[in-house]
Amino acid sequence: MKSLLNLSVLSLIIILASCGTGSSSGENENEIDDTIKMYQTNSDTSIKIEIEQIRINKDTLIMYTLDTFVTYPFGIYKSISEINTSLKGEKKIISRESGLTTIDSVVYDNNLIVFIKANDPSDLYYNYVEIVYAKLQNNQISLKKNIRIGMSQQEFLGEFNYVVSETESPNIRIILLERMLAGMWQYYYFDQNKRLDSIIMKTDYVFSD
Repeated sequence: MKSLLNLSVLSLIIILASCGTGSSSGENENEIDDTIKMYQTNSDTSIKIEIEQIRINKDTLIMYTLDTFVTYPFGIYKSISEINTSLKGEKKIISRESGLTTIDSVVYDNNLIVFIKANDPSDLYYNYVEIVYAKLQNNQISLKKNIRIGMSQQEFLGEFNYVVSETESPNIRIILLERMLAGMWQYYYFDQNKRLDSIIMKTDYVFSD
């Protein structure tokens, strides 16, 4: 999806958090439909997240994937109000319209999630809510597969089809999950006890002036 947001919206996001910017690479409509079906089929927590390849750079394990968990880590929603309702408890929502786009910044118990929804029926992503940015710092919000702040690194790696050996993992403090060909990155930060401490999600959306 290519989405252009004006400068006022960009300023709002920068005030809330240091967001990545960008425009995800284009996909045709059939690819999107296949992605949605595959994600719904694989939503069972017993099914592992598929990893295509890995790379280790110092204390960072980089995992490349085509799995749609990266695209829809909170699940699939067709409206921003639907996903906001799913977040139980007290939260602050800042909603803005920018041309044919709606953007919601949700502040929830020291967590921030920025969602975007295309309002143009001709947009390939019209039916689904996309994530621009997220910063999670506590376990009040869990991802699919029950991935959550506070889980051990061993538990986390157990959700993937790739087995990390003992020789590979001793010094790993950051796990980067990259959605291949889609401009989406998830950073999982672990503390000295190898407990998941925080999560940052970025995309390559481009903001207009």
